[in-house]
Amino acid sequence: MNSPDTIALDDDVRIISRKLSKGFMSPDELAKSLKGLQDVEELGEYFDPEAEEEETEEAEASTEADEA
Repeated sequence: MNSPDTIALDDDVRIISRKLSKGFMSPDELAKSLKGLQDVEELGEYFDPEAEEEETEEAEASTEADEA
């Protein structure tokens, strides 16, 4: 199995999808390819832009309070 940093080009989901849409790969070959891929979902991080803005506003408010 490949680590997330060293995924073989043939295992890239975008390339597999392109091969399937162009008819270079059958649905059976697709199932075999996807079965062998590592699940890296738990390695991802959730990014909430609204939460970041709130944290920045809170940090600015505490800085202003410290200066006063």
